[in-house]
Amino acid sequence: MTAEPVAFDKDNPPIMYGIGSKSCGAYLDAADDPVESLAYTGFFSGYATYHGAMVGANVLKGTDFAGISHWLKNYCTANPTSHYLSAIVALIGDMTNKYNGSKRK
Repeated sequence: MTAEPVAFDKDNPPIMYGIGSKSCGAYLDAADDPVESLAYTGFFSGYATYHGAMVGANVLKGTDFAGISHWLKNYCTANPTSHYLSAIVALIGDMTNKYNGSKRK
C-alpha cells in the first residue's frame, strides 16, 4: 500500500490533530509523568511506524526508545515553542541521514 502524493494547497493547509500539535514545552512537562507521556509515546510510535511503512525501511534501526526519548527531549529543550511533531520530523530526518550514510559504506 502506498500513499498518493497530494499537492500542498496553501489556501487550505492541512490541520494538525492530536498531540503532535502540542508544543515541545508541553511534551517536556509531560515527559516524566508515566500517564501523561503515554499520549506522546503513542503518537511517536504511530508516526514512526507509518513512516517506516511508507519508505520501506526502519530508519530508527540502531537506537532504542531511551535514545529516541533523549533526542526528543534535547530537541524540545532547545525548541520549546516548536510543535512536538516538528521534533519527531527532525528526529526521523536525522536518523534517515544516518541510515542512508550507513548504506553507502
